[in-house]
Amino acid sequence: MDFQRLEGSAHYYTSNILYLVLCGKVSEPTQGFQSRQFIFQSFMLLPRLNAIENISLPLIYQNTPPKIMTDRSIEMLAKVGMKDLGERKPAELSGGQQQRVAIARALVSNPKIILADEPTGALDSQTGQDIFNLLQQLSDTEKTTIVIVTHDIHIANQCRRVLKIQDGQIH
Repeated sequence: MDFQRLEGSAHYYTSNILYLVLCGKVSEPTQGFQSRQFIFQSFMLLPRLNAIENISLPLIYQNTPPKIMTDRSIEMLAKVGMKDLGERKPAELSGGQQQRVAIARALVSNPKIILADEPTGALDSQTGQDIFNLLQQLSDTEKTTIVIVTHDIHIANQCRRVLKIQDGQIH
């Protein structure tokens, strides 16, 4: 599968770019719902839920048994380097930690497509590289397509394919 980045003029907001990528790929509103996940730039964590519960959300919609949800969520926390922080709520986490919880949530359901809006934006350079390596490994081993919108040139240069937006057209 592909591991790609999007480029474009500054006036195209990244969320709109991800929307453009999504359009034309789905003909029915529910088609592919469970095979696609998002990594939001603003994390979109529920403040009343702890990290494990936030990560488990996609699994609830797949009717996953509670024990499996918890175990899988803890496994994802470990993959993003936060194994011991599962009981913390978003307000008790740094921005970078919240970013990694959002990434773990996107990974927990083994999606076929991940649309990532600045997935390393709140991370220091080493943690950002570690997360990029994790996403790249997922792309290679699970055949997951990952579309990244990023301003981090170091991360962008490691993507295998570039999609460029020019005059409203994807090239």
